[in-house]
Amino acid sequence: MLQYEKGQPYPDNRYMGVKDGSVIEVLDTTFNVLFFIDKPTRSEREGFNNGKLSYGIYQEKHVPFITLELPHLEFDASFNIKNCTDPNEIQKWLDSSDNAMALFLIDADSYLIQEMRLIGLNHDFTKDLREILRDQNRHYNDRHEVDTEIRSIQRRTSLKQMVQQSRKYRHR
Repeated sequence: MLQYEKGQPYPDNRYMGVKDGSVIEVLDTTFNVLFFIDKPTRSEREGFNNGKLSYGIYQEKHVPFITLELPHLEFDASFNIKNCTDPNEIQKWLDSSDNAMALFLIDADSYLIQEMRLIGLNHDFTKDLREILRDQNRHYNDRHEVDTEIRSIQRRTSLKQMVQQSRKYRHR
């Protein structure tokens, strides 16, 4: 089991080198969203940790993008269920009713966790997300096909457009 601690390096080295972006890490039945910012400011850290959070789903061609709006920060994160290489693990994830998302703000330069936040997600959000990912799992053969579509969508759709067009949910 991985241990997460503020001020320590993120325990999975696969994401080292990501600069100013976000990554979804698929876990057994839920997921983490990692936000990489080069030297996050105090206001960014405080907004991430304590600020009002809106999240949503932007969907295109069986690819969900999770949009997140926090004070001083706005992100999207593409979701590729094919990153789970074991079909049994994919099905376990899709069949789960878990509704949590852990958010990590990570300094892109040092790879140190700056802030962490656990969010209980709206039931409709997780239901919609899993349905889109079921479609994605049926529609694409492997993670490379999904990644190609993600890059295509990101080239033609801005973060602002995704945020505006996403179905939104608000965290208390």
